[in-house]
Amino acid sequence: MKHYIISGLLIIIAIAGFYSCSLIFEKPITNETMTVYTPADSAKVSVYSQQFYWEPVPRATMYRLQIASPNFASILTMVLDTTITTTKFNMSLNPGTYQWRVRAENSGSQTNYVTRTLTVLTGLYKNQSVGVLSPSSDTSIYTGSINFSWSALINSQYYVIEIDTATGDFTSSKNDTIRNGLLSNTIVLSKRGSYKWRISGDSGGVSSLYSSPLTITYGLDSVSLTSPLANATSLSTSTAISLNWSAPTNAPDASKLTYIVYLYGSDGVTKVTGYPLSPTPSTSTTYSAGILTSGVYYWSVQAVDANGYKGLMSVKRQFTISL
Repeated sequence: MKHYIISGLLIIIAIAGFYSCSLIFEKPITNETMTVYTPADSAKVSVYSQQFYWEPVPRATMYRLQIASPNFASILTMVLDTTITTTKFNMSLNPGTYQWRVRAENSGSQTNYVTRTLTVLTGLYKNQSVGVLSPSSDTSIYTGSINFSWSALINSQYYVIEIDTATGDFTSSKNDTIRNGLLSNTIVLSKRGSYKWRISGDSGGVSSLYSSPLTITYGLDSVSLTSPLANATSLSTSTAISLNWSAPTNAPDASKLTYIVYLYGSDGVTKVTGYPLSPTPSTSTTYSAGILTSGVYYWSVQAVDANGYKGLMSVKRQFTISL
């Protein structure tokens, strides 16, 4: 009898182990095929800034991209060996002959490499553009500080970053000049909103083309609701309801933020009469909703900065008054 019990336990443990391993290990992608778009194989180009672009592979978590000169069989320079999570990578290459390859990877497997040859011919500096590394387009930040980086454009003496602060067409922009061969620069944005940015190089008074404009949003994160706790039920009709929250932890001007409080009825959509409203003082992170009748309520809070920029709405939290 003990023998059967032990055997049954071993079977259960084995099954549990199988399923736990299935959850831990990702499905292999060894037999998946990479589809590469650009640059074309054996391409000969006079544009230094190149975009390496391929089709996403199911279940891949990252991609390994390598560039060698002149080729992988006889490497003189390993130009790049990196892993990225996106399917596009921009880089400026000096005139020369290159081989490049890419493969998809996950924690337990990888596809075969797709290898291509690329020849970069000498071109006029004024026809070149700078290869942007970061930030990517539609990047959102919440602290105001953002780092820009790019790949070197041959013969550049310095680089100019333009950040449009108003119109979107760069007629009203902030310019930063980066010298001494630096390929990155951190800029602090003073006001929340959406910005476009681009970068160009300069070689002895000859400007390169600008990179394609990219968008940055300096936003205001959501507040954290603290009390009442989510789905609280022990609230009374005879006690004033105090709503409490904390400022966004990543806001550099947290002490200057004001707030808008929203209170909804049981459907979570219809606002209670008098709402939304601001607490007094408006910088307070607590508000007394007073005595409420029995029922289900939802509430949320939104932060606002000194320039009137409204942050992300907090989650809606439910509480019930039943006593």
